[in-house]
Amino acid sequence: MLLYSCNWQDHASATSKRPMRLSRTAPAAPPEKQKPVERLVDRILAAKQRDAEADVSALERESDELVYALYGLTPEEIKIVEGAAK
Repeated sequence: MLLYSCNWQDHASATSKRPMRLSRTAPAAPPEKQKPVERLVDRILAAKQRDAEADVSALERESDELVYALYGLTPEEIKIVEGAAK
């Protein structure tokens, strides 16, 4: 089972007018690596069900870190992903 699949394309660098092309598809993570992400997602969903305005930013950040580790992203790739999310 593939938990996440990412394909980043055409993200422009802040210092260049040329787009930077990245492509990475991660193989399915083993279940023991998926479980921590699943637990965090369950906690986020439960908090939002209790209160739609609940601040889950810390849990989301923790989830991001786990996913970055699953993919083995470099600090440079993380900057690109986080910049694209803004």
